[in-house]
Amino acid sequence: MKKYLLMLMIFIMVFTFTGCKSNTSRDNSIETSKDYIQYENDTYNFSLQLPKSWEGKYYIEEVNNELYFYHKNDLDDGRKIELFTLHISNTKEEWEELQKQYEDICLIDKIYEDEQGIISITYPTDVPYGDDEKEYCEEYNKMEDDISNIQKSIDRIK
Repeated sequence: MKKYLLMLMIFIMVFTFTGCKSNTSRDNSIETSKDYIQYENDTYNFSLQLPKSWEGKYYIEEVNNELYFYHKNDLDDGRKIELFTLHISNTKEEWEELQKQYEDICLIDKIYEDEQGIISITYPTDVPYGDDEKEYCEEYNKMEDDISNIQKSIDRIK
């Protein structure tokens, strides 16, 4: 009987601990060198380089086939301050549908295309910070100036 109870307890513990794993684990990695931050996304099989000056100042959210790059701040107001969004289209048809979705909202640029698909980018259309948030606005503007170089660094993971 003790043996049975012990086995049952072990089974319950194993089941509980494996069942409590977070479902938010990503196949992404971020490596930092002295010059830049290497971001690799294994889900969509691409990498890009962020400036070293971005360290600790951004975060990324992945939703469906979109990666949102946000400016991190210590304001406790619930706003998400978007720097840019990468859109992943696996086919030309998906890309064309995406273009139609965004044609009345904002400009969408195709920045990378190969046999695996198309990576495109959109930018926010609103002013992210108010006049009383000058410090955050300055940092945001500096980061915004880096986005064209980030786009150029996009490549497929070999």
